[in-house]
Amino acid sequence: MAKQNGSTIRSPCVGTCLYDSSVTYCIGCRRTPAEIYDWLIMTNEEKLEVLRRIEDDKMDRPKVSSDKLIERTKTGDSSEH
Repeated sequence: MAKQNGSTIRSPCVGTCLYDSSVTYCIGCRRTPAEIYDWLIMTNEEKLEVLRRIEDDKMDRPKVSSDKLIERTKTGDSSEH
């Protein structure tokens, strides 16, 4: 992955960093842990690719409700998907 500092494309972070065992991305911004970690050093082209994937994924997958995550945490049940 080519690296670049001083990007102009804003992060899709919404300040809700949640993970569920049924998904491999942040439920808030839909980025993978690697995409979150590398965001500041990604090129603008790489960031646009991530943003396109996020938009495509939104069409394919429903967003997981944070209420459901809170309920699982309270009951200790993480087996539901």
